[in-house]
Amino acid sequence: IAHGINMAKGMDQQKLAADTGYWPLFRYDPRLKEQGKNPFQLDSRKPKAPLESYMYNENRFRMLQSSQPQAAEMLLNAAQQHVLERWHKYEELAKQEQRNAEHSKAIES
Repeated sequence: IAHGINMAKGMDQQKLAADTGYWPLFRYDPRLKEQGKNPFQLDSRKPKAPLESYMYNENRFRMLQSSQPQAAEMLLNAAQQHVLERWHKYEELAKQEQRNAEHSKAIES
């Protein structure tokens, strides 16, 4: 309620959070490392929607846009950049963990 979204559209908003990269989906299971598998699994796909499509569905973000549009635009651009940088870090981490798991498995053989 405080976020200012129609509660009937909650699932749609959650999907948008994942689709924009605002809320990336991943798992980490350290037990997989013992099996020579990648413990970090990135479940989300690359962000496919602009962050704006998620944020401006909620009053908590729209309020800044209506009261201080220039600041809102600057912060939105910074947030979009952060989302992409974080995505690349997670993507690289998933690859790095995979390489480490493959290297450990090769050493054990």
